Amino acid sequence: MILVPIVERELRTASKKARFFWGRLSHAGMALFVVLWLLWAFQENLGSGITGYYLLKAVSWMAFGLCIFTGAGRAADSISSEKREGTLGLLFLTQLKSWEIIAGKLLSNAVYSSYYLLGTIPVFSVALLTGGVGGGELFRVPFA
Repeated sequence: MILVPIVERELRTASKKARFFWGRLSHAGMALFVVLWLLWAFQENLGSGITGYYLLKAVSWMAFGLCIFTGAGRAADSISSEKREGTLGLLFLTQLKSWEIIAGKLLSNAVYSSYYLLGTIPVFSVALLTGGVGGGELFRVPFA
């Protein structure tokens, strides 16, 4: 498949940026803060038996919103960043067709955005610790 070199190039350049590491860390920190706040709020109102279910549901919606907004923002900037840096013309000089360049850029940005989600997955385990959620649900929800 021709898309693999573009995705590999994008992920290699992204891995060298400190913003990538701190972005994942900040997303995980914000998710942990929200989960601990929700845990406190749900524990006061719901009791301990069903808290894990609602906590998992709230965190999964938060992760879904993260995927939607981060993915849309990165996809909108995928081609325009190449044009700003002056490297878009170099991509068109290769043997790639225009749809392959666009698909490769969008796919690499989707993978890049999913790395932010990987930082929030350990936060899901707090729902298992509070009860009301099985281990199967804990693994199915983040991957869905």
